[in-house]
Amino acid sequence: MLELHALSKRYGPRTALDGLTLALPAGCLAVLLGPNGAGKSTLFQVLTGLFAADGGEAVVAGHSLRDNAVGALARIGVVFQQMALDLDLSVERNLRFHADLHGIPRALARERGHRRTGPTAEAVLRDVGLVTAQLR
Repeated sequence: MLELHALSKRYGPRTALDGLTLALPAGCLAVLLGPNGAGKSTLFQVLTGLFAADGGEAVVAGHSLRDNAVGALARIGVVFQQMALDLDLSVERNLRFHADLHGIPRALARERGHRRTGPTAEAVLRDVGLVTAQLR
C-alpha cells in the first residue's frame, strides 16, 4: 500500500530524510515515533504532496507521487495534528487551495458533484452561510 524507496529531503544543509526505505502492506497499522527534528513531519508533508522529495520515490497503492501525484493523493487520507486551514483565506479559497494541491482543475472543483453526487461547493457554502462575497 505504501512503499518508500531511498526517500530524501533536505532543507539547505540540513537533512530531514536520508534514504528512507519502507514498505507497508494494505491493512497494516504503523506508528511513527521519534524526537523533534527526526523527520516525521517532513515525511508526512512529502506523502501529502505539500513538499517534493529531493530524491527517491514514494508509491501509494501503486501510484508514484512523482509521476502520478493525483492518483497517489486520491488514495491518502490524513488528519493533521494542527489545523490544516489557512486562517487568512476564506473557506472557498481554502477549498480551492486543497483542490489545487490534489491536481483538480478549477472548473472541475467548482462543478464537482453537481451532476453526480449533489450540489456544487458554491451551493453548499451558501446553504451553510459561509459565502459572504460573490464567488469567482
